[in-house]
Amino acid sequence: MTRINGRSARTMLTFAAAFGGMVALSPSAVLAQNAGTTQPVAPAMSTTADALSRADKLISEGQVIRGRAILAGLTESGRSAALSDAERSTALSLLGTANAKISAMDSLEVSLQKAELAVDESDLRSADRHATKVLQSSLLTDSQRERAEKVEAGVKAGRVQIQPKVASIVSQARADLDAGRYGDSKVALESLFRSGVELPASLASVVDECRTQIVVAEQRLGTVFTAGQTAMGMIAQPESQPENQPEAQPADQPAQPIETQPADPVADAQRFAASNLLVEADKAFESGKFNEADTSYNQLLAGYRQYLTADQISHVERRITEARLKLNVTAGNPIDDVNAGRGLVKQQTMAEFNNQLTQATTSLKSGDVARARQFAAAARLTLNSGRDYFSDAELETLNKQVTDAFAAIEGESQRLSLAEAQAKSADLEKKARDAEFDRLRDKENKIREHLLRA
Repeated sequence: MTRINGRSARTMLTFAAAFGGMVALSPSAVLAQNAGTTQPVAPAMSTTADALSRADKLISEGQVIRGRAILAGLTESGRSAALSDAERSTALSLLGTANAKISAMDSLEVSLQKAELAVDESDLRSADRHATKVLQSSLLTDSQRERAEKVEAGVKAGRVQIQPKVASIVSQARADLDAGRYGDSKVALESLFRSGVELPASLASVVDECRTQIVVAEQRLGTVFTAGQTAMGMIAQPESQPENQPEAQPADQPAQPIETQPADPVADAQRFAASNLLVEADKAFESGKFNEADTSYNQLLAGYRQYLTADQISHVERRITEARLKLNVTAGNPIDDVNAGRGLVKQQTMAEFNNQLTQATTSLKSGDVARARQFAAAARLTLNSGRDYFSDAELETLNKQVTDAFAAIEGESQRLSLAEAQAKSADLEKKARDAEFDRLRDKENKIREHLLRA
């Protein structure tokens, strides 16, 4: 059971003070009413049936983005398993209806609804992006302009309130991370990113470092941190207990340090690459670059799945679903998605392989045998690195191309060596002839001079 200690509670209160003011500035009821409903985005719904009914009602009233957000929450990885077959069927049917309506909606209306939903979710970065898109259009109506300007005003006011607290938020997040309170640090950094507040370079580098460290720790411990969660086994000493506080039960005591396995440089390098790719994918998703995020997440599942924890795999699968929902793309079969990701990695490997072989051929034609040999060796290394994505027959064919390239390089090398030797021999023969000619000429000149003296 996750324990939230006094320090964690104080940390969350700090961030609540920083971010909570946005609700007063742009309350859900106000923006929802502008969109045609006085209900908040996610009212308390005691059952799945209530959520499905609420989503159906929102979609029918034209609040398709809000309705779809509820459905996305129900069908995301980790929650869909709790649905009955009938509930899952209803959710997927409503999701199809929502996607069809979104496809037929005015693009400005879609962006406005996304902006209003983003403000309700305290995602000022996304809200600003969608509202700006609307305001830049020359086709928007007066009503749409008014709604977009209200979103922009709420975003601006929220950021003004957060800006003075940025340094202390980052400092506290760094301190939480150093103390092992990874969950609190992660929540704070994600909230700061979603606010869209501009960070000075010095703080931005600290934030990037913290986010990478959190992902690496999640991989090492096999979990995804949440608010109040401590990275057990990674803290040198537990926090001291406040006075008059009852002793914690043994079950609440920090776990023993995690035993580490002998280092595997290759596996460590792959885990590090997976961590970096996951951080970049999350950044792309949170920045609204959903196509880029979808591609990166699928690359993670295709090429680095064995280096991800179960929670991280669930996170990636959930983000793929969310990205495709935001792109109005129907989510596919996870197996198909992995196969598609593997196909993409295979295509990239083939593109690099073919380019290296082409460079080898070009270098060989120009007579640069050494460079041609380097490109051929690089092509073989690329093929070996991606061998898991090819069948045995394909590998045999591609390896033969490399072998043929090396044979051509060696043949050309021998031809050039022979030509060089022949050129050297001809040059020596010419020099010998020239020397003999000079000797005979000098001899004749001396004889002539001797005759003239006589």
